[in-house]
Amino acid sequence: MQNKPPPPPPTESSSTKHKGTGKRLIFVLTIITALVAILQFMGVAHIQDLFIHPTPTPTPKPLSVIAERTYNSPSPGCNTSKDPSDIFWSLAGAKDACVFNGTALVQTDKQHVPELFFEAANGYQLASDETLSADFVFDPQSTVNVCGGLETRLNKTGTAGYGFYICTDGNGRTPLNGGRA
Repeated sequence: MQNKPPPPPPTESSSTKHKGTGKRLIFVLTIITALVAILQFMGVAHIQDLFIHPTPTPTPKPLSVIAERTYNSPSPGCNTSKDPSDIFWSLAGAKDACVFNGTALVQTDKQHVPELFFEAANGYQLASDETLSADFVFDPQSTVNVCGGLETRLNKTGTAGYGFYICTDGNGRTPLNGGRA
């Protein structure tokens, strides 16, 4: 007996080959479509978002709260060498005259009440429960109504804050123009 080689397997027709490849392609596309639908449901609008990681923005370190729990200055802003380094005094609408018993505010700007600003120095902030008090003494000989004030917690542009004003007629004044009376 002569050994005959086994007959070759039946050859697939090209249409049969393509049907198998087509089925695989449809299966893969179905899987991809399902994954995209799941990602969109989860909030991923663009596939590239999965691969792009933005650089996180560093959050600024909170400012230190001023250290003083009580601070008493008979002449605020007059002798800054005696003021704590985390406190800053400034004037608006006034020039100061340091006198033996306090700081005299002399009005220089007729549009604004002369005021003394109490602020935390750069790098510090006032505590959220900070309490301020001031004594205003007006010239008893004055025959005109004059006012003076104290302002604190200015915003970053210096256009608004908490102002407290008193006048010789006994009335307080409401701050105008973004905090300045």
